[in-house]
Amino acid sequence: MLLSWLVRLARKKALQPLHIRLHRAAKVGMNYWGGAEVAGSGERWALGRAAGSLRNVEHPVVFDVGANNGEFTKAALVAFQRAVLVHAFEPSPTAAKTFLETVGKVPSVRLHRFGFSDEAGVAMLHSPTSGSSIATLHATTFEMQGRALVVDRIELRTVDGFCQEQGIERIHYLKVDTEGHELSVLKGAHEMIERGKVDFIQFEFGECHLDSRVFFRDVFTFLSPRYLIHRILPDGIWPLPTYSPDLEVFHTANYLGIKR
Repeated sequence: MLLSWLVRLARKKALQPLHIRLHRAAKVGMNYWGGAEVAGSGERWALGRAAGSLRNVEHPVVFDVGANNGEFTKAALVAFQRAVLVHAFEPSPTAAKTFLETVGKVPSVRLHRFGFSDEAGVAMLHSPTSGSSIATLHATTFEMQGRALVVDRIELRTVDGFCQEQGIERIHYLKVDTEGHELSVLKGAHEMIERGKVDFIQFEFGECHLDSRVFFRDVFTFLSPRYLIHRILPDGIWPLPTYSPDLEVFHTANYLGIKR
């Protein structure tokens, strides 16, 4: 009876502003809205965790899909501190130029000017400004806001097709930050994933997935048979052993899949 009374009390209209603030504070504490910047998002920690696990690998291979300004690639070079090969993929002409300015000429970094999806083709990349970090193939929110968009026609390939063409047998760390298109990119890596040829998968989930109509459940279901899924925190990772609707939070966060 006491518990029932406390529940009724907590649901009072007068307490709703408090609950809203507590709800938002809890999400901030769980690192939602915290996935945009490599420096503070926990991505460096995740890279370090992977590098430690792969310390016996002579030439680790990192895929930076959605490389944007090059900050993740720079972090990968620091984390592995040896003969790592980074394949960076950035289809935006302006962002690709910024990438080259940020990373510089590094022999172990190869920049590719196309994107990935679940099948090869062409698509229109929409950005609120030229070279924006939130360029996306799914522009519904921008269109609803009535924003004038910069549009680039880009080439799309698949991870599986690229690996076959380049003779890449293994991806040690696959990072995917494609503003709502993450699941399609991962589906395009289906063969590599099924063969156990991808050790770590980092992916972003957030607001753009409303536009692509992808739920966290879709990504979790696709990866969980072969990967243990974690939410990335600034100082570690938090395990997500099972799916729950509570995980459907459409605010930017990064996740790490570790091969079982």
